[in-house]
Amino acid sequence: MDQKAKIRFGDNLKKGIEREPEGTAPAVMVSGLGWEISPDAWQCLIGNQTDPSRLQLTHDCDPTGYLRAPKTIKYMSKQDRLAVNACGKALEGAGYDLEKLNDSCGLFMTVGYIPFKREEAERIFGYSQDQDQFSMLKFSTDAYDSINPLLAFACLPNMPAYHLSANFNLQGEYLLTYPGTVQFYQVLSEAAQRLQNGDLKRAIVGGVSDQCNFLVENHFQKYHAGDERRLSDAAAFMILEKMTPAPGASRWDRIKLVSLHTRYTKEDESSENAPPKFRLGPAELPMLLDAFAHDQKGLFRHCYRSETHIVESVWEVL
Repeated sequence: MDQKAKIRFGDNLKKGIEREPEGTAPAVMVSGLGWEISPDAWQCLIGNQTDPSRLQLTHDCDPTGYLRAPKTIKYMSKQDRLAVNACGKALEGAGYDLEKLNDSCGLFMTVGYIPFKREEAERIFGYSQDQDQFSMLKFSTDAYDSINPLLAFACLPNMPAYHLSANFNLQGEYLLTYPGTVQFYQVLSEAAQRLQNGDLKRAIVGGVSDQCNFLVENHFQKYHAGDERRLSDAAAFMILEKMTPAPGASRWDRIKLVSLHTRYTKEDESSENAPPKFRLGPAELPMLLDAFAHDQKGLFRHCYRSETHIVESVWEVL
């Protein structure tokens, strides 16, 4: 990241912290929640499985039922498929007619690290060699031409947002971040702010990550060597609305956002929450909230610590 980008990012982060003081009550309610995760992972999250080391965490799904044009599935990566299914379930859970959504609905989402299949990466690597050395000429010609050009659609972090927009007719504003829980809190904060200001009637807020692949696993082995938690494929989306005195019939109307804030960490500070048994990427908060609300009531507090700051939200399950 260049210096100008660092300064710009720092300014945005500072503004985000200033507009989310501790104790803020966003008056926002969950009207729908949908997710895609492996059955094993779900059973572990709700307490029916206790040993995460033996779970099948790889997960994929068929989004055909939500596609306006079924042939577009050939342009979709696993990450796209997970996002479309999870978002479709959330919208249905909120009781919306998927044929009548319009630009009053904003999209705020976080996409995980860009995945890449091993065989495709090895093919590119092999065709990029010249006398056992990497060659930019070979990479830009032989290697580039050796792979399916549709692969480009699977490697762009904004593609999940495109597929949600195209298949659910979302024509309103959107915000996309990348690649983890802290960035998810940025979109959650922005969505809550826009709802409070009356700029939106509802907001789709969620995260998706294809993590069970060699490239993402290699990243975590390299940069998080001391963390033994395994990676899980996951997508989870919430439909948020400004809280009204008389919630509708949706069973998700019993969850409301109580507080949301961000603060810088101090050296002696640590998160009070035990981390989940496996990594859920940017889908962590809505996924854990759903698991809590599965059979519990009361306050659900989610707290995540990065190297520089702590993000926290409190939800009430009625």
